[in-house]
Amino acid sequence: MTLVPDLTASPAYRRSVLLSWTVVFLAVGFVVLAVNALPQLKPSRKTGAATQPMNLELRTAARYAVGAHALTKGFGALDSKGATSQPASALLDPVDRAAKTPEDRIRAATVAGEIEGRDAALSRLASIQVPADAPDLQADVSSLRMISSGAADELGDIERQPLIDHLGWFGRLALAYGKPASDPQHQAVIAPARRAAVFVLGFAGAALVLLAVGVVLLVLAVVLVATGTLRLWYRPVRPNVPRAVFLESFALSIFLLMIVFQFAVALLVKTPGFGVSLFALALVPLILWWPVFRGATWGESLFAIGWNLGPGTGAWRVFREMGSAVVGYIAGIPFLAGAFWVSQKLAHWVNVTPTHPIVKELTEGGWRVAQVYVLACVVAPILEETMFRGALFAHLRTWHRWPFSSVTVGVLFAAVHPQGWTLIPVLGMIGVILAAIREWRGSIVASMTAHALSNGVVVTLAVMLLGN
Repeated sequence: MTLVPDLTASPAYRRSVLLSWTVVFLAVGFVVLAVNALPQLKPSRKTGAATQPMNLELRTAARYAVGAHALTKGFGALDSKGATSQPASALLDPVDRAAKTPEDRIRAATVAGEIEGRDAALSRLASIQVPADAPDLQADVSSLRMISSGAADELGDIERQPLIDHLGWFGRLALAYGKPASDPQHQAVIAPARRAAVFVLGFAGAALVLLAVGVVLLVLAVVLVATGTLRLWYRPVRPNVPRAVFLESFALSIFLLMIVFQFAVALLVKTPGFGVSLFALALVPLILWWPVFRGATWGESLFAIGWNLGPGTGAWRVFREMGSAVVGYIAGIPFLAGAFWVSQKLAHWVNVTPTHPIVKELTEGGWRVAQVYVLACVVAPILEETMFRGALFAHLRTWHRWPFSSVTVGVLFAAVHPQGWTLIPVLGMIGVILAAIREWRGSIVASMTAHALSNGVVVTLAVMLLGN
């Protein structure tokens, strides 16, 4: 790479840095305010229909509770009213804690009816205070009381369909109450819950194993780095231009993505569909081209941003980078587990359930789920790694050591995601782990791979828990 005199002392360089960081913080601030200032939507006072975001905590807890109950049903005797003995009834505790609104508590009552029997459902329904100006919710409670009292056959289509429209899977669960296990309607509503329970138990077991392996790999990595056995391959590049070009490239891309693109979508198409989201990939060549426009060579730009195959020679290096991504991410799982615990505590402290706008797509199945996988496992890793672990990391590593650079990149990476501030610890830690992988390998191929695997696991977990 070309070595040149330091060009960073000029007034033009200082203006460039100041303007770039101003744009970055304005874009990040816009995203943070847009996410956290969104009003918490409530049931419509005119219709009582659900207009609030999906309560993911309630839905996942309910799915797991019903599924685990179905799996262990044979181990607890049923009494004359259909109630099961412990520990099945203990499954309702997380469901009850997650039910924060009258509509949530109506949903929780349907789960109680499935697990503990009709008396439990009737007791919960009797304790719910439905607003007087929410006639749809009142009608739902009335229908559920008839079902729990054993008078489900008296309900007509006029009463049944609104339960499904308003309560979704919970409504179908209530309508299947009391039917034999062999009944197709009952099997259809229990199947996704049973699947969720099996997946959660398997995921928990795998997570514990990976946590143990991660601790071993982390200790081994620290020892190898300390003794100089494990080489860190990242090398800062000083192009024949002021080194702010990579910060400029990041600032330009985040401004276009977070502000211009979002406003254009809102004005022109209202909802960003799959095809529209793919247009975001057009920013990748722009990020790579901007340093060239400012005077760097293509080789300097590609190498600095990490668009290379890592150390060594031969096309097979890409597979080594992918393998390194898996090893590096597993080594970061102990830190990720700690960050996840912090995020959970924050969410419970402020009584907020983090969510993501894309979650609704996962409940619709089919092609929608396939689109989410493409966006989460292809588009996001390529674009976000080029922006954060590529251009931004290249600028920060010019001036700072990798721990500071990694944390800075991680915090900004977490802040621009729409899940809300309570998930900043876990998202930020993911960003730090990906930056550490970038430092280790020198290429963003490994961090792209780790990013894709991480998103793939999260999407699969969501599909298993929330999908129909």
